[in-house]
Amino acid sequence: MAGRARRRRRAGGARPRLVRRHRDRRPVRAAPVAVAPPRRGGRRRLRRGRGRRRAADLDGRRDAVRLFVALVPPAAVVAQVRAGTAAARAAAPGLRWVPPDRLHLTLAFLGEVPDDRVPELTAALARACAPLPRPRLALHSAGRFGGRVLWAGVQGATADLERLAAACGAAAARCGVPLEDRPYRAHLTLARAREPYDLAPLVALLDGLRAGPWTARSATLVRSRPGRLPAYEPLAALPLAAPGGG
Repeated sequence: MAGRARRRRRAGGARPRLVRRHRDRRPVRAAPVAVAPPRRGGRRRLRRGRGRRRAADLDGRRDAVRLFVALVPPAAVVAQVRAGTAAARAAAPGLRWVPPDRLHLTLAFLGEVPDDRVPELTAALARACAPLPRPRLALHSAGRFGGRVLWAGVQGATADLERLAAACGAAAARCGVPLEDRPYRAHLTLARAREPYDLAPLVALLDGLRAGPWTARSATLVRSRPGRLPAYEPLAALPLAAPGGG
């Protein structure tokens, strides 16, 4: 009897050892996914890894640049604009008035363009601009887009300006950079409002604004660096054909 009891105990005691071995094997299989609770340092490392992945994603976006094509008025015309808008700027200091070095007439807004397409795009724009005449332009009075944008009107060879804008858009499309399908409206942006603003009194105040005339000898491909204070970086001059006036 005693021998049988010992054998039962031995046999009964074997079962837990088998179960323990089975349990011991489970963490081994689960080791690659870290069964043990991670320490704080491990959590920090994991978060930094996620941050690096986000940074890599953002770096991928930075492989594209924000571009537009514009005509930049000469310094003398910019000075006339500043003098002609002095009263309006004093009357509406809360608007975001465009600094003198950023005043321009947009021909084509290209948006985000991959870095590797910029050389091809630049060459295509240069070819498109080369045969077109140099428009002689002037700024006259003001207008607005709703309650957000205050602008100066453009007079002179506006038909040439429209042809130039269309040629830039077509060149961009051939390079796989399509533009928004909307009519071109020549203007020089003077100020923007953060919130809807009653711009009508300023339009009336700027009725006597005059600047120019001048002859645009080239367009400019510009990089825009967005931010609280956006920066503009000229990337390439796109010469226009002579003659076209002085």
